[in-house]
Amino acid sequence: MCAEVAKNLARQEAEFAFKQAFAFCPYSPEAVFRYVNLLLGERRFDDALLIGETCLKLDPYNGQMMDLVKHLRSYKQAEMGAAAQTTDIAELERKARENPADFQAAFNLASAYVQVQQTGKGIDALDRVVNHPAVNVMALRSLARAFADLGHTNGLQQVAAKLDGFIKANPNDFDARIGLSETYRRLHQNAAAELALEPILNDPKIDPNTLRYVAQEYNEMHDYQKLEQALEKYANAATGSAEAWYDLGALKAALGKPSDAVTSLRHALDISAARRKTNATAPDLLATVQQDPRFAMLRTNPDFIQLTAPK
Repeated sequence: MCAEVAKNLARQEAEFAFKQAFAFCPYSPEAVFRYVNLLLGERRFDDALLIGETCLKLDPYNGQMMDLVKHLRSYKQAEMGAAAQTTDIAELERKARENPADFQAAFNLASAYVQVQQTGKGIDALDRVVNHPAVNVMALRSLARAFADLGHTNGLQQVAAKLDGFIKANPNDFDARIGLSETYRRLHQNAAAELALEPILNDPKIDPNTLRYVAQEYNEMHDYQKLEQALEKYANAATGSAEAWYDLGALKAALGKPSDAVTSLRHALDISAARRKTNATAPDLLATVQQDPRFAMLRTNPDFIQLTAPK
């Protein structure tokens, strides 16, 4: 009984932590995926779908979220039976064996193995990818996420070494740098993770999408000073993104900078209002901010009250 109580408490603490991470940075794919994985493990498909759809509303052009919501909707419709899984695994094994450079086939096979509690075989399938001579940065980043989920530290270390090799060959390979940061963070080596990101944050010509990933990394590491720098650069680079300015405003509020928070939020609401004039289905950030707990500390701020009053 005590063991069961402890298990339930651990689950509740994990869910609370994931809720907090999602509330603070709802555009973070990692925060969403972690929370969704917890809910799926408890077969709470409706709750998982709600989280995915909420994130997609805030970031409607995020391909990862589109795929996640699509998959979650399919999970609600039906689950594969054990016999079908066995048949699929045999087919997946054949595809992976005949096409060793087809990394997606290897990921599909590893996922199928894990679903039927054959984790060791799943890790073996992923190890073949990390050791393949043609492995690329995208595959390595996916491997890091998979190895972290499986608790395979050796695999994460191999991924870090591979990505480090990519960076040494091309220091401006920012995808590899973000992947290396993700991998080091999962190895609980945050200092090394931040070192990998520094050249990106200091690049004056970095593109908005890369900055968004950098911001997500700093958020995952709870380095709010660097997160603030990254979000400021992101918002100024993605000038037409209401969500970028909105998230910056939320962070400024959390950091106790009410004037800066209101300034950033004003940019967000102006862009949101202009966007809704041509697209009535676009997210209404004015309605969102009135319910957003991240701005709770500004509820009595006169400038905030004036800015967020119903129009």
